[in-house]
Amino acid sequence: GRILKLNANRNIFVNVDVIGNMNNPNTFPKVRSKLSEIYKEKILKLQAKGGDVKKDQLINFVFDRSLKFKDIDKIMNVTSDVGYSKYKLIIQAEE
Repeated sequence: GRILKLNANRNIFVNVDVIGNMNNPNTFPKVRSKLSEIYKEKILKLQAKGGDVKKDQLINFVFDRSLKFKDIDKIMNVTSDVGYSKYKLIIQAEE
């Protein structure tokens, strides 16, 4: 599955790739581009197999518990713009 992680330092990861930091305005276009690429690739594979595209719109979010809601909301808006309409939310506590 697809995983988007936002850590306490506000670094954004898509799967295992570091995309950038939320403090950098250039990060969000990169996040959108990476997620779009993954989404389109998965949709094309599903369509080729005759699969149900609507069933594969899931993304897993992993957020650090210290994040503010506005940061989480911004990330969720970007992912929904790309096409991910279903999600699982994981909040990481201090280790």
